[in-house]
Amino acid sequence: MKKMKKMNCVNLSGMDNKLNPVSVTDVHKDLLDDRSRPQLVVVDSNGRGKFSVTLTEEGKKCHFLRFLENTSNFTWRKEQLIAARKPDVVVTEDELYDNTLHLIAKLCAIGYMAIGAKDRSTAKAVVAMDGTQSEVGTSNGRSGKSIIGELLKRVMPTCYISGRTIDLESDRFVWDEVGEKTRAVFVDDVKPGFNFELLFANITGDWGVNHKGGRRCTLPFATSPKIYITTNHALRGEGSSFRDRQWLIAFSDYYNDKRRPVDDFGVMFFDEWDFEQWNLTWNLIAQCVQLYFLYGCIESPAERLEVRRLRQSMGEEFLSWAEEYFSDPSRRNVQIPRRDLYSSFIEYAPDQRKWCKATAFKNKVKDYCTWKQYKFNPHKYDPVTGLPYQLDKVGAAGWAKRRILSTPNAQKTWEVVMKILRIFPRRTNATPDDDNVRINAEPSPVGCKLRQA
Repeated sequence: MKKMKKMNCVNLSGMDNKLNPVSVTDVHKDLLDDRSRPQLVVVDSNGRGKFSVTLTEEGKKCHFLRFLENTSNFTWRKEQLIAARKPDVVVTEDELYDNTLHLIAKLCAIGYMAIGAKDRSTAKAVVAMDGTQSEVGTSNGRSGKSIIGELLKRVMPTCYISGRTIDLESDRFVWDEVGEKTRAVFVDDVKPGFNFELLFANITGDWGVNHKGGRRCTLPFATSPKIYITTNHALRGEGSSFRDRQWLIAFSDYYNDKRRPVDDFGVMFFDEWDFEQWNLTWNLIAQCVQLYFLYGCIESPAERLEVRRLRQSMGEEFLSWAEEYFSDPSRRNVQIPRRDLYSSFIEYAPDQRKWCKATAFKNKVKDYCTWKQYKFNPHKYDPVTGLPYQLDKVGAAGWAKRRILSTPNAQKTWEVVMKILRIFPRRTNATPDDDNVRINAEPSPVGCKLRQA
């Protein structure tokens, strides 16, 4: 105990009662003071959303910080080829900057999980995903996602729940081990198709708990735990309700079934750490809290995660059929009856007739076009801007007038719109026939930001 007093770190164990969710910065100015502890990582922002990260000499000694840096490195394969002097291999500045954002996202997410302060408008579940592509249903783990959860278990009261056995719909006692002192819930390795929507109330509202033996309690939002989820698959669901409740962080395959952290650092994390490593880790957690107070929620670049979500949404059977079907150039840039497309898919995968109805099939075709950077029904898009037409049965003029007349300076704006409509042809038909599908193999003029990883 006497030795612990020499630790140059910030104790977060009693932070719950001190933090004021309304004015966190005023209460904990000491956490924002760089002089109170040695800097492990320096994060700078140019004020326009551009960040830079530098590990100090002290930070390079911290195993956990270097682990986070490695799991944020999505260019390590290219770097190995460059080191081997392979020609025509280049790591672009955008790729290096993406690595920087991945690291900052992890640091801020750890800071968010470490503090007890909660705000309904910013409450999220931290979701750790593999950032590399793999077939749907294939578990290519071992990337280090669960190690952050293990860190939470070591530094705060954490309830561990296996994602393979969790059943939020039928298990009434799923939160039996969650108590008033629980600070975090670690849901490890959830299955494909996990219903994230069932956690909405727990993330942004009070937390109801049914304990075995008949005892029930409700944890108020201010004292309820935060959630950390790991998954090898994209979570099901889309829309603002899902996006606003998820803080996505991505892990590269730097660590895999052939390479583990113990191979780089020579010791098992947590169990074989000495006093110095724990001291560095506690200081890192304190700096993560500082970074979260300064920058808030910094999410990982969405490109890789979105590609995984699209592949998860389509499914491997549909993707295999689409790759084969649209490989024929004669089936692109022409209108094809949707029933013909659907019949071809069902013939390719007869068991999908029960699960993939007409509406779901259309959504899969749209996701495939986004995944391949194709244009779905290009006649619905403006050829100049690449943006979709927003037309109804009244036509372009009726659609524009109803919306513009409700804005300030409506009359003046409407006159400008009418001049534009006189120049460009007026589309009188509202929505083109949805029974026909046309796929343009050329990217849109604006361009889709997605690309295959």
